Amino acid sequence: MKIRFILPLCALLLFSACSHEDLSDTDSEERVEVLIEELMKDLAENPLEIDHENEETMKEVEAEKFEKDPVAAEEPVVIIPTVASVGTYTSYYNGVIGNGEPAVLFFHAAWCPYCQKNDALLNNFYDTGDFPLSTYKIDYDTASELKSRFGVVQQDTFVVIDGAGNKVSSKSFPSEDALRAMIEG
Repeated sequence: MKIRFILPLCALLLFSACSHEDLSDTDSEERVEVLIEELMKDLAENPLEIDHENEETMKEVEAEKFEKDPVAAEEPVVIIPTVASVGTYTSYYNGVIGNGEPAVLFFHAAWCPYCQKNDALLNNFYDTGDFPLSTYKIDYDTASELKSRFGVVQQDTFVVIDGAGNKVSSKSFPSEDALRAMIEG
């Protein structure tokens, strides 16, 4: 038996592809359509096969369940795989603010030793663990509009935003624990 279309897998692959693309507001819809077409073509050319050992195991589990409770076993069980949202640490790009996902904006200056320290901490945090919020590094020296919008007046400032792009909180020169707490949500 072959599976030609698995929605959760498609959504995961599409999300993964989009998260590694630099999509501007003008071309994002077209690029997503192209990614969907490519994904569908790839699935058509390379259909996924069911793991029959796993299928047999599931049948055995259902048979045992029926023996224990025949009424409960008759109710259909629907398993919907979910993908936990896992944040990333990356450079800021247009479309991050107001994309429906809360995030952390890091106003970083290359010349700032505190920024360098927190940049290293963030790289280590995201390399060794999963965090629900993504952090976007913004060049403090060139981001005048964003600094004005979020009231940032010094480098090494972190701004937590909600999915609509509204400022929730901000902190300058955070401790390691405060920084970790921010990205943990």
